[in-house]
Amino acid sequence: MSEPSHRIFTTRSDFVEALRHGLELSAEKGCREMWWCDSDYADWPLSEPAVLDALTRWCLPHRRLVMVAQTYDEVRHSHSRFVQWRTRFSHVLDARQYGEDGDETQEVLPTLMLAPTVVTVRLFDKQVWRGSVSYERADEIRARDLVDAIAQRSTPSFASTTLGL
Repeated sequence: MSEPSHRIFTTRSDFVEALRHGLELSAEKGCREMWWCDSDYADWPLSEPAVLDALTRWCLPHRRLVMVAQTYDEVRHSHSRFVQWRTRFSHVLDARQYGEDGDETQEVLPTLMLAPTVVTVRLFDKQVWRGSVSYERADEIRARDLVDAIAQRSTPSFASTTLGL
């Protein structure tokens, strides 16, 4: 029996598992790009060895990962392994900031992972951890339109190295 083309999840552990599964599929199928969007990535499993392994298998010189966040403070604080990975694989990662740090008037970013032609993971409500995993083209197109609009209103951020003076 094949997997359904769309499924709903309702727990934090299901969300984290959907992200892990999406990264594994991306590494396995070799999509050219991934788009990640979250206000701070606090709930993502970015420093897990299996996640970093999947990212490492996925990233080749012609691949591109675009991350958009309102702040990268939580990534720097809680995901040190990912920060190290980011330094090593800066050639594939385009980290962008949406709005200014501490800008309370800015709209909240959606939480999603888009791997075109592979999977779309979207968290609709962080309070109850309601979201979806979709392999449908229509969901991919909607997510792509959303992240394109957000990326256009963002600026480069989260440098891979820091120059000292």
